[in-house]
Amino acid sequence: MRAREQRGRAYVWNGNYERAFEDFDAALKLDPKSPSTFAARGFAFLRQGNYAAANQEFDAAIQLNPANPLSFIERGVVHYQEKNYEMSIRDLDYAIELDPAEGATFAFRAEVYRAMGDKERAIRNYDEAIRLGFKGAVEQRRAIVTSK
Repeated sequence: MRAREQRGRAYVWNGNYERAFEDFDAALKLDPKSPSTFAARGFAFLRQGNYAAANQEFDAAIQLNPANPLSFIERGVVHYQEKNYEMSIRDLDYAIELDPAEGATFAFRAEVYRAMGDKERAIRNYDEAIRLGFKGAVEQRRAIVTSK
């Protein structure tokens, strides 16, 4: 099961979604309650821009393993892409509760606040991302501080 899921992930990164879904389907036949396989399928749908399907897969992954912050982050990305910012923030808040040391989550939450026009919260989240060592937030923070 794990090998099929891993190969499916590699296919996703190479853009071969048909083969990826074949491997994910095979992996789910072996273990129909694998949260990581549902999350991998969700990521594939996300990369394709199929947000409804991605959301369903992340919902399944979360239902099977509600302690995994990555599924909440990825579902937050889906909501962000759909411009459903409040739902995105909700998922990112929960991911941060699960893993408060992940700077990238704070940086992404800052991007959502930025899209919402909440510059103050965006800056606070960039600051926290930087404090946690997420170096990519430095330039992002600088851009929002110098923008009008």
